[in-house]
Amino acid sequence: RKQISLMNAQSSAMVEPKFDGTKYSVEEIFQLLDVPLMPNTVPEWVLAREEAASLASKAKSAPTEDSVRVHARVRPLLAREIQAGIGNLAGMAQTSSEPTNNNAVALTTDSGDIGGFASVLGPGASNETAFQCTLMPRLATVLHGGTACLFSYGYTGSGKTHTVLGYDNEAGLFELSAKELLALLHNEGPTDSTGSSLYLSASVMELYGETVYDLCGDHKLECTLNKDEHGLLQVRGPAEMCDLVRLVPSLKVAEVVVDKNVKLPNWLRTLYGDGVHSTRVVQAPGLRTTAVRTHDDVKHALKSSVKMRAVGSSSEHKQSSRSHAVLMMEVVNDEFMAALQSVDQAQSLIAPIRNAVDNLMHYYFISLVDFNVQSDNNTHPLRSYKDPNEWHQRKANILAIKGVVDKRLEEAYAEAAAAQDRLAMLERAQPMLGGRLVLCDLAGADYDDRDVGKDTHPAELKESAAINKSLLALKNCLRSIAAVPGASARPPFRDSTLTRILETALQPYGGARESVSVMLLNVSPADHIERMTINTLRYGQILASRGASKKKTSQVKSRAKPQLCQPPQPCKVHQLFDPKIREELLHIYQEHCPEKSEQDVQVILGRFVGREAELLQKAREKYVHAVQ
Repeated sequence: RKQISLMNAQSSAMVEPKFDGTKYSVEEIFQLLDVPLMPNTVPEWVLAREEAASLASKAKSAPTEDSVRVHARVRPLLAREIQAGIGNLAGMAQTSSEPTNNNAVALTTDSGDIGGFASVLGPGASNETAFQCTLMPRLATVLHGGTACLFSYGYTGSGKTHTVLGYDNEAGLFELSAKELLALLHNEGPTDSTGSSLYLSASVMELYGETVYDLCGDHKLECTLNKDEHGLLQVRGPAEMCDLVRLVPSLKVAEVVVDKNVKLPNWLRTLYGDGVHSTRVVQAPGLRTTAVRTHDDVKHALKSSVKMRAVGSSSEHKQSSRSHAVLMMEVVNDEFMAALQSVDQAQSLIAPIRNAVDNLMHYYFISLVDFNVQSDNNTHPLRSYKDPNEWHQRKANILAIKGVVDKRLEEAYAEAAAAQDRLAMLERAQPMLGGRLVLCDLAGADYDDRDVGKDTHPAELKESAAINKSLLALKNCLRSIAAVPGASARPPFRDSTLTRILETALQPYGGARESVSVMLLNVSPADHIERMTINTLRYGQILASRGASKKKTSQVKSRAKPQLCQPPQPCKVHQLFDPKIREELLHIYQEHCPEKSEQDVQVILGRFVGREAELLQKAREKYVHAVQ
């Protein structure tokens, strides 16, 4: 609640209620109504718990160089590409790097190398090899109760989905990871220290635009997005609502009818909100999950979910994934799953009971203070009744009801805390519980005919803009987590729905659990899409080389279209371009075309020197107006 300063001094003299039109100050009204000047419906002990959690989060250790590792994978040329006469890009890695080489090069050009990667997987590398090299070393974090994330990034047709989900008889990283985790859990014995068998709980969701879908089931289910008590975004199933008194019959006495026609003063709206709050309990179950105890369970989960993913057509691929797929596996047992459900149920009551308190206080103030009389300097008369005793009786009755509601609210907080403590106790008894593996098959990072073609539909532009926005936000978050020089100190999770959903995975609240990430760059060796390949490698190179700002990094020139990479001298563009127009153009390209490097933008600016207003108008029409 906002802490506001209502007046400079508070009267210490006892105030007596008068019903002759005498106006009272805000402090005097609070004194007459026997309520604190700065009310707080959150118990002090709850605030202390939250403060402790906040301090733990601030005390989180700084990220290490190993917190984000970047690998590159080059897929082989396809048969249809070879038949079409498409050749291999000169300088592209054709063999996998040595296991001991943590500074591997993916592409060698006349201008230098694009490298610095933890490994480079050549066209002959299988998914099994990719797993052993990239994700297998991260599973130890999961078995210690932490989170390991893998992001499969690249343009359409580069092999992202093949890598994560597999194809035909070749298992992908999700299936291979589950198989390995199950084997490791089995090695721990048939039961954990609590006597319950450990297994994996898998869920699959899809982010299309700003909408999230649950794909773990026989049909696609649109999800609801809710904030928890820490402001973190939670993905839940369809919400079910019921009346508070149905779950807590004792609060029937708190049901009041508030006169909505009364214009409340700003100070009262600041304290208790503007208008009447809903006291309906919103119970939204978590994402649907499937228990993974065997290898066959993994295959079943993939088979039922992949077919429901949104696809579209791109210049390189007729079945381009136009959504992000997020696949999760968590180490659980039956007792842990029950504890998670108890936490959800206990927390679902807190918000509606707090709303009931606010509604009651609205009713309390309106019943005892006449806000219909014009106020001078936040002073108001008391409401008068024919029988003066009625004012006192109403005050006593409402305060008695408030006592009942306050007590139930305290109990709700206690129940939620007990459920959280039970969950924490289980995690302490078995550190593997809650360990998570998150694999993201990201939407294609494309800039093709969908974005620049004359027949491009506005919906496709909006779709591409949403993808580019989320990929840019993800890159900025990972740069911050990896402590790349020049990155923001705090990851900008709120810049996209994708990063908000992944916030607890990338940076667990409270800093109590470790989180590590893998970025796997997928590229094609085809020479006709050299620019897209370079853009993809550059996207990850800034993460791979934390000290890149101190190194001599290559500015790669494209041999496919050499004229595109011969920008005019930056100083000339700076001198000739209107700085305001240049700033707006840079912002538009960064938001809608993150694959364009600053060098690419300089090329475009150089072509429009003297015609900068024309370029700005074209950019607005193509990206900003089309998306709107």
